[in-house]
Amino acid sequence: MVINRVMLLLTLLEWQLLKKNNKRKYYQVKLTSILLIFSIVSLSCNNKYSKKDHKWTTKLAEGLYVERFTIYGSGAFGTDIVTVYLTDSTYFNQFIGSFDEGNEYFQYKINGDSILVRKFMDKDANIENKKPIEEKLLLLSKLKQLNNFDVK
Repeated sequence: MVINRVMLLLTLLEWQLLKKNNKRKYYQVKLTSILLIFSIVSLSCNNKYSKKDHKWTTKLAEGLYVERFTIYGSGAFGTDIVTVYLTDSTYFNQFIGSFDEGNEYFQYKINGDSILVRKFMDKDANIENKKPIEEKLLLLSKLKQLNNFDVK
């Protein structure tokens, strides 16, 4: 919707510039519109639930795994944004969250039927003195009952 309006305004502006026979301004507006459309499209393609780029799977316990997917890779210019799912590969595949690989991470503590998932900032600091920025308590029995497979 926004892209359609921007394209319409740019087309009207280009038409007015051509009508006035101002070729230089016309090409400047054309180049700006192409760059603007490209940036809007590239920014809107980032989906935090994406499972296109599987990074790896880690075993937490018997029959319980954490799957990591890259949703935004910045290559040599920065760190990747990663999304994490908790799964048993049979009954559930639960979205845990997203984090910046450069300075954030998740910690998992399993106690019987419950899993405490905590998100921390700054990988290099001592974990004993840190407070999590997010916490989730998940119950395996509830996840299995829901038969919850997040397929997005």
